Amino acid sequence: MLKTKYHSNRGATFIVCILLFALIAVVSRSGLETIMLQGKMANISVDRSSALNRAEATLRYAENLAEAQADANNSSFPKVAYVNDCGNLNQCLNGFCVTPGKACQNRWENPSFTGWQNVPTGEVPDTSGTPRFFVEFLGDNFSCDGTASGVTYCSRYRVTVHSGSGNSQKSQVVLQSIYASE
Repeated sequence: MLKTKYHSNRGATFIVCILLFALIAVVSRSGLETIMLQGKMANISVDRSSALNRAEATLRYAENLAEAQADANNSSFPKVAYVNDCGNLNQCLNGFCVTPGKACQNRWENPSFTGWQNVPTGEVPDTSGTPRFFVEFLGDNFSCDGTASGVTYCSRYRVTVHSGSGNSQKSQVVLQSIYASE
C-alpha cells in the first residue's frame, strides 16, 4: 500500500518543482532588468557629467576670448552696422557675432544659425564631444559698478557654449554667461 501512495505523489512533486523554477526565473529576470536599467542610468549620468565639464571649460575659454576682445577694442568682431531687423543672424567671424536684435530669435535656438565656432584641440580637456561657442557683443555703455548712477563705459558680452557627450551626442549641454569687462 505504501508503494501505491508513493507513486501517486510523484507527479505533484514534479509540478511543485516546475512552479518554483518558473517563479525563480521570473524573479531573476526582473532583477537582471533592474541591474541593466541601473547601468544605463549610470552611463547617462557619466555622459551628462562629461558634457557639463566640457561645457564649463569651453565657457571659461570663450570668456577669456571675450576679455581679450575688450582689451583689443573688439577688433575680431565683424565690422557690420547694427541692424535690428534680425538679418544679422549669421554675421559672425570665428565665433564672434555682431550685436543681436532685441526682437530676434536667440541664435542658439535657431537651427539655421551657422556661427558656432569649434574649440581648438588642446584648449579644453577631452574634446570628444566637439564643444563649440560663440560670443555676442552686447555693447559698451553698461555701468561698471552695477549701479544706475555709475560710470557707463564697461562692455558686456553674451557667451554661449554647447557641448555634447562624445560621438553619440546623447547628452547635450548649453551654458551661457553675460561677461562684464572694464
